[in-house]
Amino acid sequence: MKKAGYLENKARIISISEKEPLVKILLSGIIAAGEPIEAISQNEFIAVAKSKLPKNGDFYALRVSGNSMVDENIKDGDIVLVKQQEVADNGQRVVALIDNYEATLKKFYKERNQIRLQPANSAYEPIIIRRDRDIKIQGIVIDVIQNDLELQARDFLATTLLKRNKTLPLNKIILGDALAELKKLPDESCDVIVIDPPYNIGKDFGNNHDKRELSEYVAWCKEWINECIRVMKPSGTMFIYGFSEIGLSVSGDSNQQKVAHLALHK
Repeated sequence: MKKAGYLENKARIISISEKEPLVKILLSGIIAAGEPIEAISQNEFIAVAKSKLPKNGDFYALRVSGNSMVDENIKDGDIVLVKQQEVADNGQRVVALIDNYEATLKKFYKERNQIRLQPANSAYEPIIIRRDRDIKIQGIVIDVIQNDLELQARDFLATTLLKRNKTLPLNKIILGDALAELKKLPDESCDVIVIDPPYNIGKDFGNNHDKRELSEYVAWCKEWINECIRVMKPSGTMFIYGFSEIGLSVSGDSNQQKVAHLALHK
């Protein structure tokens, strides 16, 4: 649904963009996709695109706990949309209440003298219900809404394999002019850059390195920032510890919009 443009992520709220009529569905609790758990109820609602639901029937939603249904693409934290009904065909994914106490999400199979609730994960054993136990079908799964946090995490995963630049040493400490040394590094060769420059505020303490006028200092900062941008990989991160004039002076530079992940006022 997110790929189709219906879902938007907002904290713990699932909202739907206004592209078509919506239906409010009760998020009525947590369902086990693992070992059966005590039925847990809650009172929340989600909005679902009307086209996602059959024309007839009563519907509700449950949040999944566990990974016994991963081979059916139902994972921990997902939400399942359920059509309320008391019967099911073999192979359907059902919400089952066992002994009027424990609820579970499994595939349903009616067999001779027993009912088999089959997980979709080879790490889990099926649940066998014989005549001495009570089982009630409370609905069948008609759709799955994937966990928002998982979707966000996928968006941030690197799509390319990170490789070390073999022309650079694994570890090396360099004593010299920072700007001159930066210019020796290859383009897009650094994953993380941490910068702690002089703040140009030590003139009263005999610091010979902090005697630049503000305009000269800002121009120097822009020069090393541009060099850092050049050597940083597209997926890299840059942290700058600096005096506030750095951020104020370079914030309008479009080439430096991606720089200041961290600015510390000293």
